[in-house]
Amino acid sequence: MEDSPKIGAELLAAFLKKQGVDHVFGIPGSEDLDLYEALDRGNIRIVLAAHELGAGFMAIGWGRARRSPGVLLVIAGPGFTNSLTVLAEAYFDAAPLICLLVKRPAIEDRRFQFQRIDERALAKQFLKRVVTVEQAAHLPIRMEEAFRAAVYDGPGPVLVEIAHPVLTQKAESYVKPSRPDSKTVSEPNVGNIEEIQKRIGYARKPVLFLGRRAESAADRIPEFVERLGGPVLVTPGARGLLPENHVLYMGGDFARTDVADVNSLLEESDLVLALGCRFTQACTAGYRLKIPLDRLIVIESELSSEVDDRAALRIPVTVNRFIQVIQNSDIPSDGTAKWKPKELKEWRDRLLTIPKHRFLEPSLQGLRPAAARSFFRILRDEMPDSFRLVTDCGLHQLLARRWHEARAPGSFLFPHEYQSMGYGLPVSIGAVLAEPERPTLTVAGDGGFVMTGMELGTAVREGLSLAVTVFNDHHLGIIRMGQIKRWGRSFATRTPPFDFAGFARATGAEYHRLDHNLTEILARCREGGVHLIEVIVRDNLNIYRARIKGKLKARLKH
Repeated sequence: MEDSPKIGAELLAAFLKKQGVDHVFGIPGSEDLDLYEALDRGNIRIVLAAHELGAGFMAIGWGRARRSPGVLLVIAGPGFTNSLTVLAEAYFDAAPLICLLVKRPAIEDRRFQFQRIDERALAKQFLKRVVTVEQAAHLPIRMEEAFRAAVYDGPGPVLVEIAHPVLTQKAESYVKPSRPDSKTVSEPNVGNIEEIQKRIGYARKPVLFLGRRAESAADRIPEFVERLGGPVLVTPGARGLLPENHVLYMGGDFARTDVADVNSLLEESDLVLALGCRFTQACTAGYRLKIPLDRLIVIESELSSEVDDRAALRIPVTVNRFIQVIQNSDIPSDGTAKWKPKELKEWRDRLLTIPKHRFLEPSLQGLRPAAARSFFRILRDEMPDSFRLVTDCGLHQLLARRWHEARAPGSFLFPHEYQSMGYGLPVSIGAVLAEPERPTLTVAGDGGFVMTGMELGTAVREGLSLAVTVFNDHHLGIIRMGQIKRWGRSFATRTPPFDFAGFARATGAEYHRLDHNLTEILARCREGGVHLIEVIVRDNLNIYRARIKGKLKARLKH
C-alpha cells in the first residue's frame, strides 16, 4: 500500500487514473491550475476545447463510448454556466458525467464577489447528485461516491464541488477500493424469477423492448432475442443494440416508425418484456405509445409517472444479470413463441417500410437519386458494421434516423431527449478519443455545426481520424420545414453564408464537396485524418407543393 502524503490535486489525479480515466476535457482557469498540473504529471490527457459546451459534449461522447463517466473540468462562474446545457443533456439522455468544479472560499458579507455564483442552485434540477469535498483526506471516498452516483440507478451527471485549498492540502495517498452500491441488487428475487419464467413459458406472442440500459448485456442480447423468438422493438437511444438487419428487429424509433403500427403490434402480444428502457415522452411519441400494463414485465426500466407502479411485474436487477439467470433456466432453447415467419415478415415490412412522400424531405445534391436514403445506403455499404454514426440536432438527424441502419451496440449517437444543437462534432471527438480504432462519421446541419465548429481544430490538434459531414441548406432546416407546412413561407431561419472549404483549410482539415463521389470520399476518409464533407441541400418538387398548400392554409385561417 502506498501511503506517502500527496497533495489533493495528486490524489484526485491518481483516483481518476484508477477509474480508467485517461482523458479530461475542459478549459483551465486560475482556480484549477494545480489540478491541471497534477493531471499532466499523472499521464492523463487534458483535451483543451474551444468552449465549455464543446468540452462537455466531448466528455459525454467519451463516456458513451466507454460506458463509464466522462470527466469535465470547469471553473466557477462563466465556465460553469457555459456548461449548463451539457449537464441538462447528460441528465435527459442518461449519459454518465462527472463535472469537477474548483471553488475559492467565499468572503463573508460581500456582494458581487468575482465570478461567485451558486452553481448548485442553478443546476440542481438536472443533477443526479452534488458531492462536496472540503478536505483532501476526503477526496477518494467522495470521488468514489460521485462515480457510483453517475452510473448506478440510471446514469447521469454529478457535480463535484472541490474547495480550492483541497488541491494543495497534503493527505495520505491510499485510495480505498470501491464499495458495492447499495441500490444495486446482485441477485434477483427467486420467486419473481420463477414467475417470469412461467410467463415466458406460457407466452405465445411475446414482444421484447430494448433500451439503453440493456447495453450492459450487449453480448448476450442476440442469443436471448433468438431464444425468445418474438418481435423486437428498440428505443431510439439504444439503436444498434440488435443489428437492424436482423429478422426480428421491428424498429421503435418514431422518427420513422408509426406509433399506431407499434400499438397494433403490442395489442396483439400476450407478453411485453421491457429491458433497460426509458419510456419518456420522446421514446413514446408524446406518450401516445399504448403499453399493455397487464402484460408488461419491467427489468431495469423507467416508465412515465402515470404507469410507474402499475407494470405487471418489476424486478430490481440489472439486465445483464436477468438475462444470465433466464439463459440458465429450463426455458426451451428454441423458445416457446408461436409467431409464424410470415407474420414476422409482415410486421417487419409494415413497421420499417417508409411510404413514399410520408415525410417532407429535401434533395441532397451529388447523389443519384438525390435523396437522403441514397446517402445513408452508400454509407452503410462502404463502412463496416461497427462504425459509429453521430448526428447533431436538426433535420439531418431525422433523415439519419429514418434511413440509417445501425448494426452494432453504441454505433448510433444523437441527442435524443434534450436535443441540443452543437452536439454532433464534440461528441464525436470524445467518442474517437475513447475508441480510436472505431471508424466514426458525424452528420450535422450547417446551423448546428457552427455552434461548436471551432472544435474541428481540436480534432486536428488531437491527431484524430474523423469524418464530419455538413448538410448545408443555409437554413435551420427543421424549423423552416415546419413554417412552410403552416404558412407556405419561412422567416428567421436563414443562416449566414459560410465558407466550409476555407474553414477546413484554416483548421487543418481536408475538405470535400459531395458531387457523385461519396464512395471515393469515404475511401479517402478511411486513410485517416480529419475530413470535412459538405453536402448541398436543395428544395425539391415536394417542398414547392408543400409551400403552395401552406399558403392556402394560411389564407383560409385569415
